[in-house]
Amino acid sequence: MNTYKVNLVALATFALLGISCMYQHIPTETAEVISSPNQTQQVLYKRVRQLFSYYFQHGSDAFLVVYDDPKAGIIIGRGGAKLILNPSSEVYYEAIYQIRVDTNNGRFKITSKVLSYIRHKKSDELYSRDMTSVSKEREELAYRYIANLSDNIKRYVANPRSEASPKM
Repeated sequence: MNTYKVNLVALATFALLGISCMYQHIPTETAEVISSPNQTQQVLYKRVRQLFSYYFQHGSDAFLVVYDDPKAGIIIGRGGAKLILNPSSEVYYEAIYQIRVDTNNGRFKITSKVLSYIRHKKSDELYSRDMTSVSKEREELAYRYIANLSDNIKRYVANPRSEASPKM
């Protein structure tokens, strides 16, 4: 009887530790306004659109423009970033993210967030599962990925002298 209680306590402790390592995913939006003096909304929008088109064609992850309004100067892209912590693991996670850029005369705003996470199996291309919680390491990896993408957008769009084909 004593062994049963010890095993039950050990199991409960293990379950609590396992749960504490996972974080409930709550989409957190980050936004930044970047000043770009002497550039019109049309010029800024054109540069954002050019970057999104380039990234869609050359990016390593899936990326899609889901909203595009040249008149309002708004463009929204969604993508999926593979989050691989252990290359030899049978499973990997994918962060589904959204990047929105609003352009205006002399400035633009980048808004980004992770919408969801999907778990995949390498051996089964048809297997995928939406995840409501992920580890802190995966969450941090996803937000670092988005921060790097936002930095690339900032550098390319704000610098009128950057080359025609952006480097991602």
